[in-house]
Amino acid sequence: MRLLPSAGLALSCLVTALTAVTAVAAVGCAAPANDAPIIDYADSPLVVTAEHGSYTIPVSLGFHDNDSDVVTRVHYRLAPSIDEIIEIQKPLPTLQSADVVFVIPAPMSGGTDARQLEITIIDGRGAESLPLPCQVTFR
Repeated sequence: MRLLPSAGLALSCLVTALTAVTAVAAVGCAAPANDAPIIDYADSPLVVTAEHGSYTIPVSLGFHDNDSDVVTRVHYRLAPSIDEIIEIQKPLPTLQSADVVFVIPAPMSGGTDARQLEITIIDGRGAESLPLPCQVTFR
């Protein structure tokens, strides 16, 4: 069977049109942007003392998320080896603050050591805030 030149042209135009519609549909179905949450403040003690082999650091966080996602986790880092994520208890869409406790193993050596603790928050869709540094002295 032989296609007439006009039939081949029509088939070519149909394929081109379907490709364009598919491309537009793919763009139209994209997930909405997920803005990272923002830490407004972090209140924590300036000095912590080791008890029972670890430092316990209570932290009060204030935050917001411009696209109204629920903030579900807190990520804290202390160089060189502490990198932990903890869950916020009972996260709610209207919750814009949380009290959490970081537990950091005490070093074997004694003395006083001022260190920078880095805190971020993570929303329910996985976006992570910019880090907020907090200076803490470990005794």
